[in-house]
Amino acid sequence: MNFPGGRQGMAVFTIGIIILGLLFYKKKAPSNETANIEAPGKKSEVRSEARETQVLIQGNMGSQSAEQVALVRKQANQRMEMGLQPIPTINLGTKLKFSVKHKTFPFGCQSGDFDIIKEITPNFKSKDFLLSFEPLYGNAADGFRTRLSLFDIGEGRRIAVTLPKPGSKPRDYGVYLCLDEKKTNNCSKKANFAPHLWAGAANPKADNNRTIYFQMITLSEDSAFIIPSKSINKKTIDKMKKILGPIMESEKSLDLLGKNFSELSNIPGRVTTGTFDFPLPYRHPNCG
Repeated sequence: MNFPGGRQGMAVFTIGIIILGLLFYKKKAPSNETANIEAPGKKSEVRSEARETQVLIQGNMGSQSAEQVALVRKQANQRMEMGLQPIPTINLGTKLKFSVKHKTFPFGCQSGDFDIIKEITPNFKSKDFLLSFEPLYGNAADGFRTRLSLFDIGEGRRIAVTLPKPGSKPRDYGVYLCLDEKKTNNCSKKANFAPHLWAGAANPKADNNRTIYFQMITLSEDSAFIIPSKSINKKTIDKMKKILGPIMESEKSLDLLGKNFSELSNIPGRVTTGTFDFPLPYRHPNCG
């Protein structure tokens, strides 16, 4: 699918996504917290999303016809309604920077992702887990990886992620959390730790070096988006390919998202207070 006006059309679409994301985020964020990322370094790195949007509008909107603007806004609305979420980013020249963190919370009386993480942890202070942003295509070295302990995950510390800008073509990334005792620094090649396997996790012979959590993001020239992963089935995948496929590196990425979601059933990631959160539920203590 080609955007009206070529690269300018793509720019206007990005504007639409940012504007809608700001409106959505403003409704959700507590009034006493900021939507900007609190990143280390110079304060000039942390830019106001509102100011950035204003600059983009002034620089691009005037060159588009009313019909082109209306079409791009319609496409942006469709994608936001489907659940596409913009991630607040910082432009570092050739890279994009954003914050992520794990968020553990009690959820019902069934075991959750954080329960199995605790179950398979060899040592709560040992950094045997891997959080990785791995490109689905191309050079694997373009990704981001950091090692975590059970303590790190439970604490929910904020992690600064930097990824290379993809240029004119989008770049799709798988976001993984896996047990990586052998220090392979790779999650994408590991099997998924599906819930039906959890009962055997305590077996000394079990290989628990598997992926526990999966999410997908896509990067454009100056933006990052969380690809929605709630209630995925073949029908929704086909619809996502039609609506989201044009802004992704490949619509085939959505097939992988569907496969991993069906096996892992993770709660989708979301943006809260300027940070990309990975929800990790655990069995409520009151359940006995």
